[in-house]
Amino acid sequence: MRLAEVARLVQPHLEQVETRIAQQTSAFDAAIEGYVVYAVGSRGKRLRPLLALLAGGAT
Repeated sequence: MRLAEVARLVQPHLEQVETRIAQQTSAFDAAIEGYVVYAVGSRGKRLRPLLALLAGGAT
């Protein structure tokens, strides 16, 4: 099973994570907001939330 297929199992929750990250990013000082957007813009930063959501759903 590919990662994209696994992600579909918790897609609605991942969308909530994306929304929350966007909200948090906009709360930073405008002087560093660009750096923060760059740092969290990597799709690799979504692996931990994906694993947490999957683990939470496994119980």
